[in-house]
Amino acid sequence: MEDDTEQYVDEIKAVIVGKKRIGRSRSAEYGLVEIKFERELPIESKIIPVTELTLIYALSNLCFYDSFGRPTVTPTSAQLGVPGGKILWKKSQIRSRFYQTWNRHRHNRDADRMIIEKGSVIAIQHGQPLDTKIFAGGIGSHKAEGFGQVMINPSFLLSTGIKLSLVLTKVKKQIEALAPAEVGVPSAQDTFLLNYLEQQKTQKSGIFSLSERVNEFVSKHGRDFQGISPSQWERIQAVCEHAANWDVLKISI
Repeated sequence: MEDDTEQYVDEIKAVIVGKKRIGRSRSAEYGLVEIKFERELPIESKIIPVTELTLIYALSNLCFYDSFGRPTVTPTSAQLGVPGGKILWKKSQIRSRFYQTWNRHRHNRDADRMIIEKGSVIAIQHGQPLDTKIFAGGIGSHKAEGFGQVMINPSFLLSTGIKLSLVLTKVKKQIEALAPAEVGVPSAQDTFLLNYLEQQKTQKSGIFSLSERVNEFVSKHGRDFQGISPSQWERIQAVCEHAANWDVLKISI
């Protein structure tokens, strides 16, 4: 519910405040909440000067409709609250998806929406200062359902941090300053690990060799064995790879 004129504040409070059931499975006693009015939050106003790039961060999902009433994920600058601005799509990071709705009053689904997911960032250029107060009530449609909440130029998006090149240069200098480590005698743990890796290498090489020999046999003599399907040849190859010895292989085949 929205009331920019502040004429229906008491009526809105009467509808919202109290014990309510929200969410799904309400008939199974889920979703019971109690809503209380604590205090009014003042709307902070901050003037954003004309900058080369202004970032709009989606705190919640955003929903927009084009001039034909169809859902869209490419809103105009006016829909974003910046009339006359230029949206820089290449510098924006937008995720979108379909959003299914349920009308509790009609006990039926409404039309699916195409929404911009929360966490998306839209970059825009504007030619005049912006007042953040115009974004306080949200942008787009379905704001009464929690859609449309945004942040303008949040600090975590504007922070450039330390340049990676400087970090890499510092790490490189630290590595070069270290003296080369002396090669000592391998410990018992090192020997055990090396032996294990050598066994794994031998085992993998043996399996690969068997697979090559089976494939070579199939390519040369596959036509001599009519009625054997490709899946059966694959089964024979698996038996060859895992058979412990020749006797087990003959029995399995």
